[in-house]
Amino acid sequence: MSKFAAVIIVSVLVFVSCSVNTTSVDKLKENLADLKNNFAPDHRTAVFNYSININKKPVELSVETTEPEILSRLRSYLNKNKIQVKENFKLLPDEKLKDKIYGIVNLSTANLRTKPKHSAEMATQALLGTVVKVLKKNDGWLMVQTPDKYISWIEADAIAQINKQELKKYFTGKRIIYISDFGFSYETANKKSSRVSDLVAGDILQVKKELRHFYQVKYPDGREAFIPKSNCSEFTKWTKQFRVSAISVIDTAKAFTGIPYLWGGTSEKGFDCSGFTKTVYFLNRIILPRDASQQALVGTFVDSTVNLDKFQPGDLLFFGKRGRDIKSSKVVHVGIYVGNGKFIHASGMVKRNSLKKNDVDFNEYRYNTFLFARRILNSVGKKGVQTILSNKFYY
Repeated sequence: MSKFAAVIIVSVLVFVSCSVNTTSVDKLKENLADLKNNFAPDHRTAVFNYSININKKPVELSVETTEPEILSRLRSYLNKNKIQVKENFKLLPDEKLKDKIYGIVNLSTANLRTKPKHSAEMATQALLGTVVKVLKKNDGWLMVQTPDKYISWIEADAIAQINKQELKKYFTGKRIIYISDFGFSYETANKKSSRVSDLVAGDILQVKKELRHFYQVKYPDGREAFIPKSNCSEFTKWTKQFRVSAISVIDTAKAFTGIPYLWGGTSEKGFDCSGFTKTVYFLNRIILPRDASQQALVGTFVDSTVNLDKFQPGDLLFFGKRGRDIKSSKVVHVGIYVGNGKFIHASGMVKRNSLKKNDVDFNEYRYNTFLFARRILNSVGKKGVQTILSNKFYY
């Protein structure tokens, strides 16, 4: 065999080898994309990050996810197709956290961000006493998942990390929920004493002792304080002895009138549009998804036209950019229908507008960008509408 022929044969072998490797990697990427679409389609509620390093022998595949099913199916795919890779798989919560995979919010209103830094966009907020699942740590920040499954970053100092046994103790102990709009906890059972912290509606605290006019409470970090009984309610009674109605939802929504708009806000310190609807329903013992585009997927569909005869008080009204059909439409805003053509929403501030063209408070922009309405009150306990009582982050 000539030297020239040998070179050709070697070149062909190298080419074939590279082609097979490239094809395998391409198919692997397709499989990863399918896994993402099926098990982690929304990055706001599930983590699935991966990278493929083809410069290493064997190829290195790094995966980080909250979904065990992804790792199970991925390993099955690799074995079935006899693809050899160096696995660098991480299932969250990170094992470095050991057993401290839960946390309790320690501030009246904690700000959560899209990245582990103060300059990052605020994603959402979490109220005092809210339980979160801790997924991993990055310097002084923790990636956490809130009761509505939303994933974002919080300063480590803003929560008290606990294990499963401590969580069970927290759930079985007596708790109170703050029901006044704003207020404070005090160092002694006297409103004239020094303040321990501010409080907003929805804050939850452990009860250490019940006095005549005050509850002595304990914060997640161990601080103790006193709260007037008239400003709060026993948490278990509050969640169990209540029946949500359109009247209660509308009354709650109206009580927030004038609260400023705040991107990422879900408290009386400021609301964005979906933070407002979420909080209104939370104070009526119902947990809605965090964002407007997520809320648009729960409850019962009502109508995709401004047909006021079909709307009922308490319905969620969605606005945005209309696509070829409802599924392809882009939801960017949400409000709550009040009745008589009017709705209440957070836009600049919490306020009421009308969808009736002759009304003084008619909002032409919202009328023209209306997408559809969905009913929540007929879907409690189903169709993505969960009660506080049935959520594992509260009981």
